[in-house]
Amino acid sequence: MAKRRVLIMGAAGRDFHNFNTVYRDDPDVQVVAFTATQIPFIDDRKYPAEIAGENYPEGIQIYDESELAGLIRDLEVDDVVFSYSDVSHEYVMHKANEVLAAGANFVLLGTDDTMIRASIPTVAVVAVRTGVGKSQTTRAIAGVLRDAGKRVVAVRHPMPYGDLVAQRVQRYGELADLDRYHTTIEEREEYEPHITSGTVIYAGVDYGAILEQAQSEADVLLWDGGNNDLPFYTPDVWITLVDPLRAGHELTYHPGEANLRAADVIVVNKMDSATPEQVAQLDATIAEASIYARVSPEHKLRVVTAFQRAGHTVAMTGDGVNDAPALKKADIGVAMGITGTDVANEAAAMTLTDDNFASIVAAVEAGRGVFANIKKYLMYLLAANLGEIGLLLGASVLGRPLPLSAVQILYVNLATDGLPALALSVDPQEPDLMRRPPRRAKAGVFTRPVVTLIAVGGAWSGLVTLSLFIWTLSTGTELEEAMTITFVTLVLIEFFKAYSFRSDRRTVLYRPFANRWLNLAIAWELTLILLVVYVPFLQNAFGTVPLSLGTWLLVAGVAATIVPVLELAKWSIRRRFPPGA
Repeated sequence: MAKRRVLIMGAAGRDFHNFNTVYRDDPDVQVVAFTATQIPFIDDRKYPAEIAGENYPEGIQIYDESELAGLIRDLEVDDVVFSYSDVSHEYVMHKANEVLAAGANFVLLGTDDTMIRASIPTVAVVAVRTGVGKSQTTRAIAGVLRDAGKRVVAVRHPMPYGDLVAQRVQRYGELADLDRYHTTIEEREEYEPHITSGTVIYAGVDYGAILEQAQSEADVLLWDGGNNDLPFYTPDVWITLVDPLRAGHELTYHPGEANLRAADVIVVNKMDSATPEQVAQLDATIAEASIYARVSPEHKLRVVTAFQRAGHTVAMTGDGVNDAPALKKADIGVAMGITGTDVANEAAAMTLTDDNFASIVAAVEAGRGVFANIKKYLMYLLAANLGEIGLLLGASVLGRPLPLSAVQILYVNLATDGLPALALSVDPQEPDLMRRPPRRAKAGVFTRPVVTLIAVGGAWSGLVTLSLFIWTLSTGTELEEAMTITFVTLVLIEFFKAYSFRSDRRTVLYRPFANRWLNLAIAWELTLILLVVYVPFLQNAFGTVPLSLGTWLLVAGVAATIVPVLELAKWSIRRRFPPGA
């Protein structure tokens, strides 16, 4: 198969990073050229072979973007990857149409492919437009982290305008490094405040190599984004700055809108110089933001109140005395355990003992997992009990003998239901747990999907066991054998239900044996039921008789009917109820 021929449009920053992370080691792709814009004197040179890797022994030529259409034709380009920032959506689509008209595909790479995961906590500070005040905010965050006793290393968005090989990895720990790396005036403006405040800062060309070195000397990595570009590293906390003086730009510039939509925290700068109308317009744009921050504590109370009036559940973080009113007002006030004041801790509902915002995410994930497993536990037990009630009540109403003895009922409740239910309470978390929308604040355990599955599982269990009991008696089978068949069928149905109830939405075929404790519990219970049926002294105790192989196949087949019935119920739930209902 011929390699796909790729051209990367850029401005000596994001374009090089996209190449390094996505294409450099891909044997199925040949990057045939870069184009350059925005920055003077970066075209008409090569991306050096020393960085481009063994697949590019001659390096990669960089052309001026004005030659784009001709390059697509002359170099037989398949895909054009747009890789620079702070341009309007209209501009991006004009470029897309220029590429499409020349016959190539127009590609925008996503964050999953281009962000690198660090081994230490990472905070990214980005913006919806350049000039929002990002650098000052980054330095303020670095100061807070240093005051908390953390070793902070900042990594700056690239500005490699000189010798790319020499600039592959640059470490600025003292002012003399600015001269050693021949930094430009623009770079000095960004780097000097970090260095003078005690923060080591890295920059360069190869951000994989930069990460290896930077994280070795830090407790926290701080990504200091350039323009309105996306982070190069996967953040544990994604902070996006917005500008009320340019309200509306957060939805009309690339990739700033992506920064807005992906943010964990949104910070509104320039509040003191913005008009109420500008702030209101910005608020309307980001009304769906899950976490929201302001630069002044007095603004937080206004934000919390506004979101609560709109029906949102609001979490708010703070550490100072002035934050206490908003912490108290919020649905979930979160105080800092290390740097927070006693007043803030008293007012908050939750305290971060490590002052790490990633702990909030971990706590939410753990809470969602526990809540989901409580639902599974209750679904299983209540459906089992409902099935038993239906079986016994149905037999009584129809004037039939009791299909189960007292000791058999006790066995089902204590032995058969007990261990699988406990295993469901420690079921592994589903992989999409944190991608689900939050449940409604007033929604309890017994949601409509849960009640539906309990009712369907219990009703079908009662119906098939009662029908089997009546049919067995009608064939002339002795009562004791008919009771044994009914008893074993009920036990096996519980086993099938245990696997089905591992999710109230996913099919039972999705990772069916992922819960090893459930597998062990079912194996143990199967051993017990065989002993109850075939060991003589247990037969006397439980009123059972031995069953033939043919009867076992009948019993297993009837019990297995619960699986497609519950699958049909889940299919209906997925169609009728949105996630979180």
